[in-house]
Amino acid sequence: MITLMGTGMPNRSIARHLHISERTVKSHLHSIFNKLGVTTRGEAAAQLNGNSPPRWLCPRCSAAHRRTIDRSC
Repeated sequence: MITLMGTGMPNRSIARHLHISERTVKSHLHSIFNKLGVTTRGEAAAQLNGNSPPRWLCPRCSAAHRRTIDRSC
């Protein structure tokens, strides 16, 4: 799904291509964006291509952890 998104394919076309609903595509992309710490398709593509550092910083220590707070900080 993320590969299709990276080609510029809109949600409706991704849904048709994968034989799923457009709502399912939106839900999966939303989940992917949350895990990557991004809000747009462009940011997701840049991060997946290695062109962008992670955006989400831990509120406790300002380090770039995964989306959840690391218990060690």
